[in-house]
Amino acid sequence: MITRCILIAATILSLSAGAAMAYPSSIIGTWTMSANLTSLDLTILSQTDTSGCSIINGFISNHGVAKSNSNIQGYYCAATGAVSFLRKNKSNNNTFQVYSGFLDAGAGPHNFMAGIFTSYDPTGPGEYAFDAGQ
Repeated sequence: MITRCILIAATILSLSAGAAMAYPSSIIGTWTMSANLTSLDLTILSQTDTSGCSIINGFISNHGVAKSNSNIQGYYCAATGAVSFLRKNKSNNNTFQVYSGFLDAGAGPHNFMAGIFTSYDPTGPGEYAFDAGQ
């Protein structure tokens, strides 16, 4: 776990240092995600704009399960690669996790993001690492 946290921290530093490279204009689509060693699918359904900072909406589901188990709402800034979103309970719309990270600036044919999330769930509160690839 410590090695994974160090790797993610190094990735975040290198991502934010890569400002000369271009970040993707759109992050719409399905991302394979790992959050605190749990496999999830992050699906971003909409993005209000592809320049500057824009609102994103979608959902998170257990990996390989098409049905959404929680909604997400947040923003993505194409100029900086910053992404942040709230994970909300689908039945009552209460926020129970907050994600914040950065996208990779053109490291290859696939998009990648990494960062941290804070959980406010009473069964597992704390701060954890996440990463996702598209």
